[in-house]
Amino acid sequence: MREGTFSSRKGGGGDMQEELFARIRADDLAEKAYGRLKRAITMNAIQPGERIDMNALLERWGVSRTPLKDAVARLEAEGLVTVKPKVGTFATPITRQDMLELIRLRLLLEGGSCKEIAAHATEAHRKALRALLERLDEEMAKGADAFDFMRFNELDAAFHQTLVDAAGSRKLSEVYRSLNFHAQSARYNYDRFEERRALTKRDHYEMAEALERRDAERLEAVVRRHIASGKDRLLSEGE
Repeated sequence: MREGTFSSRKGGGGDMQEELFARIRADDLAEKAYGRLKRAITMNAIQPGERIDMNALLERWGVSRTPLKDAVARLEAEGLVTVKPKVGTFATPITRQDMLELIRLRLLLEGGSCKEIAAHATEAHRKALRALLERLDEEMAKGADAFDFMRFNELDAAFHQTLVDAAGSRKLSEVYRSLNFHAQSARYNYDRFEERRALTKRDHYEMAEALERRDAERLEAVVRRHIASGKDRLLSEGE
């Protein structure tokens, strides 16, 4: 059984590690504890299957048990943590089957929303996507020692969330946001490959270009190809 020590993880993100486990200020403790713990799990600062050291979090964040308990309850409902009575609280493991199910859901939600995205996207959405592409390029241009996979993963997730938000459906955005947190954690375990990052860059630019032209058919084709490529790779790894 692995116990969380919150030491430095592989893949960069030292500054982010410090941010995740810095003390939490007094205002809105419950919400901040929830957000901080959720981000630590999705960014694999707390790894899948790892036992979460609750006492260490209480000490490092400077909070009482109540806000942390509330945060854990919310994350358990979302499937990001598993609470085992008299044993401990664990970051829920991500299996290959979980990944395949996430991919199917993304195909339904993101792939199935492209007509609405193309029809309702505003200039603000397109501008946000262009800005995210620039930040992704900056991250990818870094050398191996400086590349921060945590940051890259967050930017990648933000790109897809912004794309879905452009459909103009609050409920769709909420559902996809919850799914996206699971996908972020899964990406950390399955997508840490340079070739995959290069394909991600190509696909993102093609999505943004299709959206600029409001070409729903092209947008859907690229989105589905992009998402399905993860499924193809997972299946090939299982052979």
